[in-house]
Amino acid sequence: MNIASARRRLAAGLFSMLVLPLVGCGGSDAPSDGADAGTVVPASISLTASAASVAPGQTLTVSATVKDSQGNVLAGQSPAWQSSNTAVATVAGGVVTGVTQGSVSISASIGALTSNPIVLSVVAVAPPGTTSSSSELIDAALAAGEIDAETALTYKVFAVYQDPRLPAKYAGDDSGSFETQAVEDFRIAYDTLSQTTQALLAPYLLRPRTSAAGATRRCAPPWARRASARSRCARSRCARSRSRARPAGARSTAGSR
Repeated sequence: MNIASARRRLAAGLFSMLVLPLVGCGGSDAPSDGADAGTVVPASISLTASAASVAPGQTLTVSATVKDSQGNVLAGQSPAWQSSNTAVATVAGGVVTGVTQGSVSISASIGALTSNPIVLSVVAVAPPGTTSSSSELIDAALAAGEIDAETALTYKVFAVYQDPRLPAKYAGDDSGSFETQAVEDFRIAYDTLSQTTQALLAPYLLRPRTSAAGATRRCAPPWARRASARSRCARSRCARSRSRARPAGARSTAGSR
């Protein structure tokens, strides 16, 4: 009996030595209230697109930069991607595919952290071999009775400002073409247009008598801004040329007068 009792006590002692340390550390595998000391938590996601627009059926790439709270870039992050309207464009792995014309917001997220959206446009491009300008295609449709005059003017303004709402069939080859007439026609016809068309085009073309010069510059199409810059540059060169060409005597005589 003494031998048996000793064996039982020995077994109990060994069991306590093996089991009790495990019981004391039993919570080590459970999730802690906070992140592990060695875990870096993403604090921000910023997006950069390879282009501002894409054609239907074509793709562009959006890159996501993930940083921690100290502003350090975190490598190896794989955010989930979202498109605000998959009927306009889809996104997978940062690759955006245009579906149909329109605007779409692309965002990325990691857990509860979501980036600010980046807005992209899906725009029509002229089919290969197209030599007619957008204005010429629109005029042809107007002559054929496919659209009315107000719709034609609206489409021309869309073409000038590269608005994605221009139907693909009217997207021509506008390279090197500055359609100033469409802008002028709109300003002249503004009061005769329907309220719907006025509201549609007003954000792009401010009326001269009601808009400040600064607002007009902001709303001017790219070609108008370039033309204005060229005009200012030409005037500056002309003034310098006249100054250099004026004889010294003429300057002194003018000064004496």
